[in-house]
Amino acid sequence: MIHEGLKAFVDGRRGLIPGDGVDWRILLDKASAMRIGPVLLEVFDNSMLPQEALDRWKNERQITFVRYARAAQAAARLSGILDESGIAHVFTRGLVTAHTLYHNPALRIMTDVDMLISRQDVDGFQECLTRHDIHPEKLLRSQIVYSIDGMVFEVHWSLTSIKRFKSVGLTDAFMNVRMPMDTEYGRIRRLPNGAELSIALAHSFLHHDMEEPRQLLDIALLMSSEETDWRWLGEWSRKVGFARATGFILQFVNKSFGLELDDTLRREFSESTVPAERVFQAYYCALFEEEYLSHYLIKQANLVTMSETMGDKMRQIIRNFSSDRIRLLGKFVRKS
Repeated sequence: MIHEGLKAFVDGRRGLIPGDGVDWRILLDKASAMRIGPVLLEVFDNSMLPQEALDRWKNERQITFVRYARAAQAAARLSGILDESGIAHVFTRGLVTAHTLYHNPALRIMTDVDMLISRQDVDGFQECLTRHDIHPEKLLRSQIVYSIDGMVFEVHWSLTSIKRFKSVGLTDAFMNVRMPMDTEYGRIRRLPNGAELSIALAHSFLHHDMEEPRQLLDIALLMSSEETDWRWLGEWSRKVGFARATGFILQFVNKSFGLELDDTLRREFSESTVPAERVFQAYYCALFEEEYLSHYLIKQANLVTMSETMGDKMRQIIRNFSSDRIRLLGKFVRKS
């Protein structure tokens, strides 16, 4: 039911009828964990939903709208401060996708605001905000975390702290294609859809193992947009050594959401192939059903396949036996 609801949202279908035998307690818990309740409220016939679902999803939608408004207002204020100091920056992910891809930003739940700066501007960025009495909450390997007007801002100078994907994380390519985005609260900077899609792909693959439906929904919406520059995405992915992973995720989302972009993907991503059925099912079950040991092992093997060089393959194999991966493997062994 969740998968069908997400597909319907991308297709523009509304008024879906829930299937028989739905365990609403489990579904509501899953939808909340996935942060997609407002989307399901949008696509399903509200008269056919139980009161508990209506109440919870309407409440989540209201909270999301308030959070979006607060985030957009804080982002506009921060943009003004940075523009005055000549510091290049761009907002990405939740705040931007809520504004550009969703007809109502209250449908796209977000927990923080992401923005990119160049590595060489990190010191100037901090000094600029300090002059305005805005101080960091955390200093991490590739980002600084601030709390501004009640919203968490994550300021990245790299898309990832994973060393073997260092070139994927470089932000300079994105600084060169920024464009204005006017919100109800002022102007900020965003990325064109092709660049935004590249960030969504990298984030989903590198940090979440493609296990968050909300992120794949964003990817599907970006893929469906007529404004997406496929050539830019292809050139970027090849330049940074991320072409195989890019092609794989695009093919997976294309098949999962029935986007019918096969010709486009064949033309622009010659490296991409439709995932083998067992690989597709492994990722699909992790997203929408239940993941078992066999699915986990197939996904780990696929990470090696997606690596571009022999050195990267060896590093991925080593990572597959890291302490956190061994603990996760143990969980699946116990469950089986």
